[in-house]
Amino acid sequence: SLSAVRGDLGVRQLLARVAEGFLAEGLSAPHLDKVRALYLEKRDIALAALEQHCAGSLSWNAPEGGYFLWCTLADGIDGREVLKRAFAAGVVCRPGERFFGDPEPAKSFFRLAFTMVPIEEIEPGIAALGRAIAASAG
Repeated sequence: SLSAVRGDLGVRQLLARVAEGFLAEGLSAPHLDKVRALYLEKRDIALAALEQHCAGSLSWNAPEGGYFLWCTLADGIDGREVLKRAFAAGVVCRPGERFFGDPEPAKSFFRLAFTMVPIEEIEPGIAALGRAIAASAG
C-alpha cells in the first residue's frame, strides 16, 4: 500500500523540516524580496520586448503581480497559427482555449509566462513570437 511508502501520504518530511527551518530562521522575507525584484525585472523586460516586437498586432496586460501576461491578437491574425509557429521557434504559450468555455473566440488569446525564463532569453523569445505573429497575419 502507499502508506508503506509514505507514512504521512503528504509532504515529504525532509522537505517539511527544511521549510520549517527556513521560516523559523527568518530567511523567507529576504528570499521573497529577491524573488519579487527578479520577477519585476523579468516582467519589465518582457513588456519592453512586447512593445518593441509585437506592438500593433498584439495587446497585453501589465500585471502588478503574478507570473503571466495575458495577450490578445489583433483581428485577422490566426492564433493557432501563431502558437504553432512560435512553438517551432522554441516559444511556448498557453492557448486561450484552455481558459474559455467556447474555444472559437478564445483563439485570439494566449497566456505568456515570464518568470521561469532566464532573463537573457526573454527578449529573443518575444522577438521570435513577433516574427510568428507577423508570419501568421492574414
